[in-house]
Amino acid sequence: MRSFVFFFLFLILTAGLLCSAEPVFIRMERTEKASAVRSLLIKKGARNRRIFSRLGWESWEPPPGISDSAFLASLKNLPHVKRACLSTHYELCDAFPNDPDFLTRQWALYSSSYPENDIDAPAAWDITTGTNRIVVAVIDSGIDAAHPDISPNLWQNSGEIPENGKDDDGNGYIDDISGWDFYNNAPLPYDALGHGTLVSGVIGAKGNNGIGVSGVCWNVRILPLKVFEGSQTTVEVILGAFDYILGMQGKIHIINASWGGKFYSPVLYDAISECAKRGILFSAAAGNEKMNTAEHPVYPASFNLPNVISVGATDIYGNLWSKSDYGPIVSVCAPGSSIYSTIPAPGYYGSSSGTSLAAPHVSGAAALLLSISPGLKPHETRNKIIGCAKEGSKWETVSLSRGILNLPNLFCDDAPQPSPVSDLTVTEIGLTTATLEFSLPYDNSPVEPVRIVELRYARFPLNEDSWWKAERVPILIEEGLPGEKRTALVQELLPGCLYFFGARSLDECGLQSALSNEAFAYTRSASVVFVENFENPDSGWDLSASRWDIATSPGLALSGERLLFHPEASGAYMDMDAAISPWIDLKGIREPYLVFSHQYEFYGLERLTNEGRVDILQEGENEWEALGRFKIFYSPWKRETFYLGNWKGGRIRIRFRFYHVFEFLDEGDEIGWWIDDVKILESEVSPEKPRSLILF
Repeated sequence: MRSFVFFFLFLILTAGLLCSAEPVFIRMERTEKASAVRSLLIKKGARNRRIFSRLGWESWEPPPGISDSAFLASLKNLPHVKRACLSTHYELCDAFPNDPDFLTRQWALYSSSYPENDIDAPAAWDITTGTNRIVVAVIDSGIDAAHPDISPNLWQNSGEIPENGKDDDGNGYIDDISGWDFYNNAPLPYDALGHGTLVSGVIGAKGNNGIGVSGVCWNVRILPLKVFEGSQTTVEVILGAFDYILGMQGKIHIINASWGGKFYSPVLYDAISECAKRGILFSAAAGNEKMNTAEHPVYPASFNLPNVISVGATDIYGNLWSKSDYGPIVSVCAPGSSIYSTIPAPGYYGSSSGTSLAAPHVSGAAALLLSISPGLKPHETRNKIIGCAKEGSKWETVSLSRGILNLPNLFCDDAPQPSPVSDLTVTEIGLTTATLEFSLPYDNSPVEPVRIVELRYARFPLNEDSWWKAERVPILIEEGLPGEKRTALVQELLPGCLYFFGARSLDECGLQSALSNEAFAYTRSASVVFVENFENPDSGWDLSASRWDIATSPGLALSGERLLFHPEASGAYMDMDAAISPWIDLKGIREPYLVFSHQYEFYGLERLTNEGRVDILQEGENEWEALGRFKIFYSPWKRETFYLGNWKGGRIRIRFRFYHVFEFLDEGDEIGWWIDDVKILESEVSPEKPRSLILF
């Protein structure tokens, strides 16, 4: 104690500066020793002005004759002082833009009626309003380049001479002065839909210019890349925009993608992955289907890449917007309901709702952050946005961040990084599941909780390089005090394989911990009792009097060319169609499991009413028993596993049934329920060593 007291006194006695009346703010560790620090400060002449108990901050007046800056310097060297900063002045409305619609219509940026539900933009604008060095590429429906609130922030290609009919910069595009129309292969990306102009205005409508609205980032460069002429486009058109971006050699910092689809595209994945290598953040709309994207992915928002941030939408009342997707794969939420922004002439301004409007709030926030911290890597920007989100009880289960975007928090400075999980263990291992247990780590002190814990797993060891390649465990870990135990169930593993598991924590400033200790285990090995991949149309399945079929479909089958398929037939019917397996003998099978892969694709009312069911019948019994039901699932192939221990020792049949109420109007689409690779596996009792590998 003597050494730090001496150092404290040395700083005070050698400061040689006059005292100001400004307080210094201190945040102490939550320990009993904090009171000793307070006593010391009072003894040396400092005065405690106020304790903000709910916030954990205190304001202190320096000792007589000591400046606030010298006092601050001494405080930073005191033990048990977590953070210290000088007082800040705010002038009424100086950070508020003079755009006439800002206070009356742009609740998402600032709301006097519901301040807890906006993104606190004016407080961030006290720090920065952006810079035109940051470029945001908006891959969308184009832009109204002449819009008076957007044109000042429109990207201009300095290497191109306007309208001379030549490719002056040699990038393969003639007269690409302000972006490109990849849908029509033309130099003017005009917005016929209005969607791209809306999105661009949210990101970067010119702020404080006395007209219309303000964007999240007042000063930025918007690069419009048109890929939509109507409500749909193809991945081929979208890839043209990515190829253009990658050809700009590091001039793009952020991509906004307010669009998505239900099918995984490896070419789109590779394009966004390449952007990650170039340091480009990718902000994507989570989707408007009211679904958990951990179970029903929407791409590109659900891509497992370090530069992808998936954005859900909230409304003015702080609720998840009624149609927004949600869940642990959604990174953060941002305002997306009744968002007032720019639209093409002659209307110029209008409102819309959707995660399409939430994603550009995050893109604009990232532009603000990068204007001050341009050296941040995409995953560091992602972590900042997630960790700094404004928490609230309404948002605890809607995203990984458990909160909504908050602009001023992005500029907090916190050190050191939070502690890692140090006791991650695999407590149970099954055929396709593993149960993990660990203690919650701490942030800056052993009594301060971390904000978020992320879990991942892979069939390779986890390290700094491989962390982002590992699969995410789609679970929200409940917050709590350091040391509290938490468990997590990992599903959809492969039998007989070695898996590695890891964890990382995030604090409230988005700092990421080091990797946890590594935990690993073998899933139980299994042998095949029964397999049906439907490559033989005479497989013995009873499909009589039903619409089920063993279909030939190379584009849809998981393996080979055939699968069990129930189409979305025209006309509603109330009877359940059934596809029934032949008898399967489970005699002598100790640990039987049913495993199959499926896709289940329906829309609108169909996903609420149409239903697929899986049942089992044991020989000698008259009643089928339910194993599982499926609604609203549409995703690339998903694997299901059911334990059949209650039916071992005899013969069984498996039945797939489909209940159809509403039809989808577009009968040309191959939608319905698709099933492939139905297997009965016998699991080994001991998971110590793999006996065989079962490939799915």
